[in-house]
Amino acid sequence: MEKFNGSIDDSLCVGQRRPQDPDERVLLFLKMRRGFRLSPDLQTEIKTEIRKALSARHVPKFISEIEDIPYTVNGKKIEIAVKQIVSGSNLKPSGTVANPDSLKLYYKFRDLVFDEIRAEKAKL
Repeated sequence: MEKFNGSIDDSLCVGQRRPQDPDERVLLFLKMRRGFRLSPDLQTEIKTEIRKALSARHVPKFISEIEDIPYTVNGKKIEIAVKQIVSGSNLKPSGTVANPDSLKLYYKFRDLVFDEIRAEKAKL
């Protein structure tokens, strides 16, 4: 992701698996640098780079721009709490979260519907 350092300030990648989901899928959240926006072209470029550098299995199903990434007071990203939130859990931030309001930003992603899910239902 070093290639995108000019436009991306920070990122957080988590798996999402809700009770109704047959599989876990990858969600990538990007905090953009001031003056930059996440465009469809940039999303495609990021997915292509991830596929080349890692594998098709690592390519996120969903990439979204987010205002803030949660960190502990020790400076570590808080992936587990975000994963739990997007997978349907309700969490109360502990005192170890440096920016607790950032966790609220992720609740809106728990009800994501993906095109492949719609396509599968249409086939039935």
